Amino acid sequence: MANNINKLSEKTKVSLRTRVIAGLVAAVVIFPLLILGDWFIFGLGILVSFLAFFEIVDCAKKGYSKWLYVITIFLGIALLYGPIIKTLLAGEDLSPHIYMEFPTLYLSIAIIFIGACLLFMLVIFDKSFEIKDACIILALVIIVAFGLQSMLYLRYLPCQDRYAPDRTGASFINSYDNFASTTLLFYVLIGTFGTDIGAYFIGVFFGKHKLNERISPNKTVEGFFGGIFTSIIFSAAFAYILSACNAPILKGVLDLNHWYNILVISLFIPFVATLGDFVFSSVKRYYGIKDFGYIMPGHGGVLDRIDSVIFATGAVSIIISIVVNANII
Repeated sequence: MANNINKLSEKTKVSLRTRVIAGLVAAVVIFPLLILGDWFIFGLGILVSFLAFFEIVDCAKKGYSKWLYVITIFLGIALLYGPIIKTLLAGEDLSPHIYMEFPTLYLSIAIIFIGACLLFMLVIFDKSFEIKDACIILALVIIVAFGLQSMLYLRYLPCQDRYAPDRTGASFINSYDNFASTTLLFYVLIGTFGTDIGAYFIGVFFGKHKLNERISPNKTVEGFFGGIFTSIIFSAAFAYILSACNAPILKGVLDLNHWYNILVISLFIPFVATLGDFVFSSVKRYYGIKDFGYIMPGHGGVLDRIDSVIFATGAVSIIISIVVNANII
């Protein structure tokens, strides 16, 4: 067995230590906001989305017009918060609790069309901005905006009327938006990060066969299957244990009575998470960069950290939205 374990170089050890420390620091900062929910996670979403949309443009390193940054960030945030824009355009008042504005997923075709027109106009006026760049940016903005909106949807769904506990006498803004309502999002995050962590460690210690050197030279077949295994084990166990303790992550959909939903989604998460990783790795290879940014030592930029998350949350949100809205339980 010892002969099958890869010997770690000093560089790999330093990188591993840096990744672990940076990950723990990020968890300490972000997880409390996820638990608090409501406007706290809304504010976190604005910060993360601003950085992500900036990185989408900046990754090409071509010195684009500043207008491209403005258009991209505006388009992305408008798509991300489409449900709120829809409420305002309908002449309705926003709820004091922001989660009430996310009962469903919503991407505006009109906003996408306007954004596409603005991007294609820049192709005409900016000599360094080509049509292929416009198409890549448009596609990434839509994917990232939908993935981030899906994170809000998964975090806020358990706070909706169908799932929230009795609100009578609630006096504090988060008195019925608490840890119990975070477990649905945590379930998907556990599956996603379980894929990343399992793939990384099993790949580092036991990886021998390259998965796709053209897109991601460091990923191995052993890491790929290791990530799938750890993801399924951790996410399914999390959901089943909570359900057994009479605290299902989503009553009537993901509980012991619907154990098959948990199993199917737990199997599904690592595959779409890996797809997200490869999609964004392909973009980085296309532009010849290692990372989208440098905000997190050892992890890169925001997009480097959430590439798998936005695909996983987007896919799971679609499944759950169909099940909930169609009452297929």
